[in-house]
Amino acid sequence: MAAVMNALAMGVMGISLIPLGKDFFPGPYKASTVVRVAAGMTMPGESSANTGGNTPGFGLFDGNGGRIGFKSGTRNGKIKDGHYSDIIIDPINNDNNRPPEYISIVGGGSDAICVAYIAITPPSQEYWAFYGDNAKQCGAAWYHSNLEVGLQGNLFKPSCFWIASPGEDGTTSGNFPQGMGIHVIDFTGTQARQQQYTDHPETMCQSTPRFNIYASLTEMNCLPIFNPPLQYAYDWTDPDFTAHPSNKIHQLEQWTGGRFSTPTYGVKRSRRSGKARRTDRHSQACFDHHVIISDYDAHSAEEHCHSYTAVGPEFVSIKEGLYCDMCTGELWPVCSSKIPRGCFDMNTNTMRPGTGPQARDEASGRLVPDKAYKKVTRWK
Repeated sequence: MAAVMNALAMGVMGISLIPLGKDFFPGPYKASTVVRVAAGMTMPGESSANTGGNTPGFGLFDGNGGRIGFKSGTRNGKIKDGHYSDIIIDPINNDNNRPPEYISIVGGGSDAICVAYIAITPPSQEYWAFYGDNAKQCGAAWYHSNLEVGLQGNLFKPSCFWIASPGEDGTTSGNFPQGMGIHVIDFTGTQARQQQYTDHPETMCQSTPRFNIYASLTEMNCLPIFNPPLQYAYDWTDPDFTAHPSNKIHQLEQWTGGRFSTPTYGVKRSRRSGKARRTDRHSQACFDHHVIISDYDAHSAEEHCHSYTAVGPEFVSIKEGLYCDMCTGELWPVCSSKIPRGCFDMNTNTMRPGTGPQARDEASGRLVPDKAYKKVTRWK
């Protein structure tokens, strides 16, 4: 399989094809696979979580479901906000260091991390990448990120997706999934595949072997694979977009010390089962002590407020002239000469009350929230 220099990403206007150069990917390392994982915007405000998240763990599998190698996550290891870490994963068996077709990413501990992208360099120096926008498109908890990627003259700031695993006390910093399974070769950046996922998102989001969100570690010890392997058209698309690919499960096992066992990835097992879902926007998405103000044109406050799975601080889009109250999912205008009341004041970082009864917004009758931010982050 030829080296792949492109990766697929989904932006707010649909799927965008981002050409990447070798410098984006980690360098090769002997017979091992190197996985670069980058943190976007991490959970603000609570203890150490505002500086990054626990380093996640990874499992690598070949096209037959054979386990190539794994690396446990760590509660002590951190990836700082906007930084990345290169994780070297040695093969379990030197006879099986083929490029991984499937990977699992598992939260490394209770300090949730918001992953902007994963870039993979196997010994064969084929290059694969997965962006947070793909996970967002399929219903993962997400947030905008100010981490800039993309080379060759392209400007791109992918969204990030949240994962975490229970800590020693069995709790996490959010009700986030414990990990994800990804068929990485299905995120090759071709225009035809881009169009397929745009026109038929179910071929990505409802195909469990291709991409799936897992609430518990136990589920990830048995990843589904395509069995028989997928057959692709000449342009890397599925021959029939309307037929979901095979979901047959293949049990993944590792031979260790004379018995079959599965790795723990260094994290505790969760008792949760099924896909993780946000059940209360107020409890999970509300960080009203912190507001992000973004000048990046592709960052949308409206998208945040209309997304049930967006999790993070309150958000202002300069281009849209809109402020999103993440606690209620309500949009408000940024103050201007035409809108002087019932709006977000960029000078004081507060909400100006309305002029109607009980200081409600005169036009809509909505009660204007009493908001004043001490922590303000400007993304330019």
